[in-house]
Amino acid sequence: MSTPDAAAGAMPPPPRPDAADAAAMPPPPPIPTNSKTNPDLPIAGARADIVRLLREHDFLVVVGDTGSGKTTQLPAYLLEDDESRTDNDTFAPVAITQPRRVAATSVSRRVAEERAVTLGGEEVGYKVRFDSVAQRATKLTFMTDGVLVRECVGDGRLTKYKTIVLDEAHERSVDTDVLFGLVKQAVELRKSTNDKLRCVVASATLDAARFSQYFDGAPVLRVPGRSHPVDIYHSKQQQPMTRFGPADKRYVSAAVDVAVQIHKSQNEGHILIFLTGQDEIENACQALRREAAKLEDTIVVGERGPAMLVLPLYGALPQEAADRVFDAVDASQIRKVVVATNIAETSLTVPGVKYVVDPGYVKQKGYDPERAVASLVVVPISKIAAEQRAGRAGRTEAGQCYRLYSKACFDAMAPETIPEIRRSSMASVALALKSLRIVDVLGFDFLDAPDQKQLACALLELHALGALESHGILTPLGHAMASLALEPDLARAALESVHFTGEGTTDPTVRNAVLAVVAMLSAEDVWYVGGKASDRRGAPSARRDAADQLRDEALDAHARFRHPRGDLISLLVVFSEYERACRSGGERTFARKHSLRDRALRFARKARDQLDAELARCERRENKRRRESSDGRVDLDEVCRALAAGLCLNAAERTLNDAYLLLPSASAHVQENKPEKSLVRLDAETEAPMSRPPDHICFHELRVNRHAKGSFARNVVVVDGKWLKKCRKRVGTADVGLLCGKEASTKAPVVVAATAAAAPAASSATAAAPVVDSGQAVDAARARFLARKKQSKTRK
Repeated sequence: MSTPDAAAGAMPPPPRPDAADAAAMPPPPPIPTNSKTNPDLPIAGARADIVRLLREHDFLVVVGDTGSGKTTQLPAYLLEDDESRTDNDTFAPVAITQPRRVAATSVSRRVAEERAVTLGGEEVGYKVRFDSVAQRATKLTFMTDGVLVRECVGDGRLTKYKTIVLDEAHERSVDTDVLFGLVKQAVELRKSTNDKLRCVVASATLDAARFSQYFDGAPVLRVPGRSHPVDIYHSKQQQPMTRFGPADKRYVSAAVDVAVQIHKSQNEGHILIFLTGQDEIENACQALRREAAKLEDTIVVGERGPAMLVLPLYGALPQEAADRVFDAVDASQIRKVVVATNIAETSLTVPGVKYVVDPGYVKQKGYDPERAVASLVVVPISKIAAEQRAGRAGRTEAGQCYRLYSKACFDAMAPETIPEIRRSSMASVALALKSLRIVDVLGFDFLDAPDQKQLACALLELHALGALESHGILTPLGHAMASLALEPDLARAALESVHFTGEGTTDPTVRNAVLAVVAMLSAEDVWYVGGKASDRRGAPSARRDAADQLRDEALDAHARFRHPRGDLISLLVVFSEYERACRSGGERTFARKHSLRDRALRFARKARDQLDAELARCERRENKRRRESSDGRVDLDEVCRALAAGLCLNAAERTLNDAYLLLPSASAHVQENKPEKSLVRLDAETEAPMSRPPDHICFHELRVNRHAKGSFARNVVVVDGKWLKKCRKRVGTADVGLLCGKEASTKAPVVVAATAAAAPAASSATAAAPVVDSGQAVDAARARFLARKKQSKTRK
């Protein structure tokens, strides 16, 4: 049974009604006779309470244990309640948010199947970034929280929806936390109308009292799930950490070994392994498949044990591959071994899991405000996450959880995960809030306010990019940036490709080239090398040698695409050749032949098409005209210049020893920059095709190398120092107080040098050139790459 709390302790419980009061209370809402919901799930017993409480309140907090059915059933209850109270012609849609795209797409498919309707029709659909399978009239639309934030930018009242369900609220992504405030604001704005908005905040685990207090004293409804006992086994392994991540990377091979032992010795039941990311998962899947091949003739359990079916599960996985995880199988014949990220903790439930292998790590976003650079870091999980992982083994029957860390490590874990908003760049958030005419971003109603200095840095970055006036109002450029489904720096680059802030006509070849690069940066990493070398340390020798050979073959295949103007032009080369392969129907062969991720290329192509339409709308608003290119060749100077306009805050200048000194960030005058954090290097793949190190670079990512001690610039583009000087002229000239719509700070803003002396960059003398260099240039680049790799092997 459900147990409604009175604000989970935030308010005293209402007095129990006497017989007369009870008789006067309205009866519970009837369940529609044509309901398409599942009556066998635990949440079915709470249906009447959910509908009644949401009729009486604007907000409702639902804490539904894993297995309760809240994710699939709750939206349908709300829809059917609305339809039972309105005319058939009345449109009462429900928006349901998920933190991850694979959860939004997979759950929508399950709900469509349960309701026996076509996905993308009038009843059930989904919207994720660069992909929408929904109509305007779709009644239940599952979407990522980022998509709903973008819809708020265009419509702050969310007038399209009758009900909002913020599911998996405990995950606390940046967009989820922003939505809390935006939806709360939209509910308030519609209170005085006949079209009220209501909101359900749902989660498997969260601080119910705190959420209730934030959402105006909302009632809390607790729904138990189905759970069975789980035996937990801890290893003696510790979790030594460095500032670069785990000190010992053998947890991947250890997880593989434990899973194989379970398969060889335990009864029927699927296995779920938690790892931190795509490379680790793909490496583990390869190792498991090799082990499975050895066991083909081995009796495992019973007369002949179940065969091992190895399946990956992570956010960037194509939908058809993710769907295989949920396909029904005969457990006596097939044992699934699902290797997943933390998406399988609560967002998605893998049926039939009896064994969980948990190394105890997760990949989290981090942000260094001193350098204004985001990163992904592997860290120990929280206690709540560990408990959620273990609980996955007890969904259908008693299970077992094998923790590859000691009980002491578990006891030392943080109670819960730090909200992402406290460890991420706030530039996109600040841009979205400013586009909603929220002048004082620092005063926005956050559940957990981000660090004030971090928000201030975001405002300074937006000003430096030209998105904000000095008094904090969005410029026309800023409005256009907010309309694109991109991070602010990439949006700025895309708009520069059409001369948004200047005169002149647009060169369509430059525009299309920049959009291709931006789309590739928005996708997962396209270069497939079978994981990092460091990930294979501790693996058996034969397994390690085979993986190293595959990695070398992949790097050889990539060498033909590497361009002397840097990684971003290399991505353009890949995209151009992929487009050519698509026209002849050979795209899958192309990706396989060159060790490229086909799903990343497909995503990038779809993203490019959507960005093309969005950018066209911006061009029409500004009456931008396009000119015909004379010969179809791409002017790479113009492409690099546009990219520099967006990435100019991530710029560096070469020093005498060929390292690169980071140029001051937009927030340099409010940060305490440390000298040891100011030097970065290029990695070997970036340098290989370059005849000499360029004088100036921009980059999209900094990556810390735990073995080489230092930071490496990734996704680099070679730029001219003169471009940087022009792009960075607003760096350090703004006042945070004015950007927030307040009085100026007492201290005058410190104007930092926009850039060092603009020495001629390696790229500046190069005239317009085709995207793909041919003949001797490519051969020479390949030869240099192979020579450097051979020298590297010799040194080892």
